[in-house]
Amino acid sequence: MKWACVVGTPAQGKILTVLVAVTAAMAGAAVPAMAHATLERSDPPANRLLLKPPAEVVLHFSEPVDPQRTEIKVLDQEGRRVDRPGFQASSDRRRARVPVQSLGPGIYTVTWRTLSIVDHHTYEGFFTFTLGPIRPGAFSLQAGVPSEPWPAEVAARWLVFMGAAVLIGGLVVDRFFVSSLASTQLVEAGEAWLTAVHRRWRIAAGLAAAAAAAGTTAELTFQAVRTAAAAGGGFGTALASLAGGEPARTSLLLRIAIPIVLLVSLRRPAPGLTPRPAARAVGRVSLPAMLGLSQLLLAALLPLGITLTSHAAATPALLPFLADWLHLLSAAVWVGGLIFLAAVLEPGVRSMDADDRARFLGSLVPRFSNLAVASVAVLVATGAYAAWVNIPGLESVRTTAYGRALAIKIALLLPLLGIAAVNLGVMRPRLATLARRGVAVPGSLPLAQRFFRLVHWEAGLAALVLVAAGALALLPTARQVQALAPSGTVTLARPVGDLEGVVRIDPYQVGENVFELRLQSGQGLPVSDARVRFAFRPLAVPMGTAAADAVPRGDGRFTLRGAYISTRGPWLITVTVRRRGMEDRDLLYVVEPGWERTPVPSTTSPTDATAMALLRQADAAMNRLRTLRQREDLADDSGNHVTTLLEFAAPNALRFRVLGGMEAIIIGDVHFSREGGAWQRSQSPSSLTFPNFAYGESTRHATLGPRELVDGARTQVVVFTVTLARASARYAVWIEEKSHRILRVAMVAPAHYMISHNYDFDAPLQIQVPPGGGNPGK
Repeated sequence: MKWACVVGTPAQGKILTVLVAVTAAMAGAAVPAMAHATLERSDPPANRLLLKPPAEVVLHFSEPVDPQRTEIKVLDQEGRRVDRPGFQASSDRRRARVPVQSLGPGIYTVTWRTLSIVDHHTYEGFFTFTLGPIRPGAFSLQAGVPSEPWPAEVAARWLVFMGAAVLIGGLVVDRFFVSSLASTQLVEAGEAWLTAVHRRWRIAAGLAAAAAAAGTTAELTFQAVRTAAAAGGGFGTALASLAGGEPARTSLLLRIAIPIVLLVSLRRPAPGLTPRPAARAVGRVSLPAMLGLSQLLLAALLPLGITLTSHAAATPALLPFLADWLHLLSAAVWVGGLIFLAAVLEPGVRSMDADDRARFLGSLVPRFSNLAVASVAVLVATGAYAAWVNIPGLESVRTTAYGRALAIKIALLLPLLGIAAVNLGVMRPRLATLARRGVAVPGSLPLAQRFFRLVHWEAGLAALVLVAAGALALLPTARQVQALAPSGTVTLARPVGDLEGVVRIDPYQVGENVFELRLQSGQGLPVSDARVRFAFRPLAVPMGTAAADAVPRGDGRFTLRGAYISTRGPWLITVTVRRRGMEDRDLLYVVEPGWERTPVPSTTSPTDATAMALLRQADAAMNRLRTLRQREDLADDSGNHVTTLLEFAAPNALRFRVLGGMEAIIIGDVHFSREGGAWQRSQSPSSLTFPNFAYGESTRHATLGPRELVDGARTQVVVFTVTLARASARYAVWIEEKSHRILRVAMVAPAHYMISHNYDFDAPLQIQVPPGGGNPGK
């Protein structure tokens, strides 16, 4: 243990430099335990998941309050205010409201502070609510890492992809290649043949449109089921809310309306051989040609409806959105074109005579190959960009569901590209040779059969690739998992009197957690005959206290679940243990989820001048002391703890005793220590100095926290960060308002959670060399 830590210089620790993105979760109700001017209810209610962002927050109090001394704030997960000016109180002063900005998905904290006009006491508190998923088909944030999709949801997204691919790819191949080639190459049987192909194409397009509509409906239904379960509301309400909000409304319109319009337009006769009288031409472009162009442009908008509910739509940048749209469009052209060749065109090719088949395939395959090569190039480029955006490193491919799904997609894509390469490098030149000869030669029929057999394999593998693509679209990206993943379970032990309380926080995140207290006596026996109440107080933001009773589970275990840690920053958890006929015991725990992954603050970080001035006043007041006693409770994150009792005397003396362990005396640079035996004496290269408080000189990042009573004295909390080289720690100190002395210190650093109490300021105290002076240390 580094004793410099307890006299003003912080312990060093390595901080992980990973920015924690905070996730959404359901909130726990928080009502102060006072009997006057308490919060009776709110709108939005505490402990609720909302489907639509609220326009305002309304609080209902048990007694009339003073509007001039009532303040309501709404904070996001970063602690930033999202309420707007416009506070109003009702005529009976029991209801107050404040408008809020347009909110996105996440967890929000409503803090309130008011003065009762009945007893003139000030009361404060906070509660949280969660704004939930708003896009059908997109993953939804509930608590911590987003939940993985159901297999039925993946199947629904696959239907959407398949339907869109067939419509887009089939339309491109039909309009650009088949119709024009049929009109120029097939002289006698062209019109009848093309009419039959167009009939099969209308059937395939109808099935594709039905699949896309069914998949979209199923996605919306599954999302509504998830949302209703999380919010505790009805399915109909959730469905209406999801379908009516943006961008869901536009997405649904594009996904459903475009296939219907395309189906209606496909009822026209097949282009290519249809007579085109001059009266039906506009300039040099015929109406059928204009119809074909409008169909293609309309089909290009269909992937836009899917992109609106994608990961790319959640980012403010335009490039990921465009890349996702191009990725979907190029995949649809390639995969849909393959399916069109295999399902629609092959039966017609088999019905041709040998000469027509040779000329037709010899002209079609090179053209389609050029289109496929261009589509694959765009597909690979945009896919590589998406992987770069969504996967932070190769390790994420193995450790996240998104990375594993991407690996499966690539594994399926490689043989697909291999078959495409065979068609491009082998089949295309041979078929082109047949087209140049103009007549069939022996072996042309088997060549066409082999070509279509390879096309069937391509189409089948492409369908499997779309299954993996459907999973990728619904899974949280690897980068989101990394940002939202909690830092792991934390177990903190704290003794008080004849009790020891071990609190386990899982998953230890900003958002919803499970808090479990294991209570035992000094003899290690479980204590179950108690009532346990948790109280949560943020130290960096003055917004009151949330409190709730834990549920007894037997064998000394008590649990509480909720989003009581709702913003970033340090929090003080007070666990009150009440037992019949005994004095209440308070167990204190300081926590800050994500602190170990927060980058070391820069010197340009904002600070509060008042907090800095108060911190320097506290340093000055503490440096005027002549003696001081202190109790320090230091814990790691695995349930281990050390309690040390310390005594300081100016100008250079310290005596401390570790409960259940060693004791020592330090005078200047001479150390005396023992652990169950004789005193040992040693020399230190540095000399102890007391008092030596320099918190104000060690930080540039101080902020004011709440005011709080500590041992009957009114204190002001100041939160600050101390950084030495690449090591940093978060401190909170409770400064007495009258004397400016520091009554309590809390510290969070990697694997270090400390709370110390200062008392007996300038009380009579003598620290002397132990009897005999000690033996020389080894």
